Amino acid sequence: MIRTIEEALEPHRARVFTLAGLGYGALGGFPSSKLAEMGYATWRWFKLDNAKANLADDVRHALAEFIGCFVDAGPTHTPDDRPYIERFFGSIAANLSSRLPGYTGSHPRDVRRALADPKGNLRLYLLRSTPCNRFSLLNQVFVLL
Repeated sequence: MIRTIEEALEPHRARVFTLAGLGYGALGGFPSSKLAEMGYATWRWFKLDNAKANLADDVRHALAEFIGCFVDAGPTHTPDDRPYIERFFGSIAANLSSRLPGYTGSHPRDVRRALADPKGNLRLYLLRSTPCNRFSLLNQVFVLL
C-alpha cells in the first residue's frame, strides 16, 4: 500500500507500449505529465476502505506524518456511502477476480471456497423431479458442504 502511495505522488513516467497503435491519446495521460507542478502534489484528505492493509498502523502513520493528510476510512458495512467506488470494485470482482484460479469466494460459506479446496470432501448431487411434460425437466442442484 505504501509503495502505491509513493507511485501516486511521483511524477508520471510515460510507458512505452509494445502493441502497434496503442498509446496515450492527445488529451490523455496523467496530470504530472501535463503540468510539471503536479508532480509530488499531495492530498488534504485520503479516503480509504476498511481493508486491513489500508488500516495498518504503518499506512496510517505514513499518510498522516509524511504526507500530512487526514485519513478517512469511512464507516464499515455502508457501501451506499461510496457507491461509485463500490460499484467499480464490485464489477472487477464479479467479472475478473472471481474467475481466476484460486478465488476462494466472498465469505467462509461460499461454495467456491469449498470447490477450490483440493483436499475438500465436496459432494454435488443432482436430483431430477418428474417431468412436467416430455420436453421439460426441472433440475435442482444441491451442494452439501
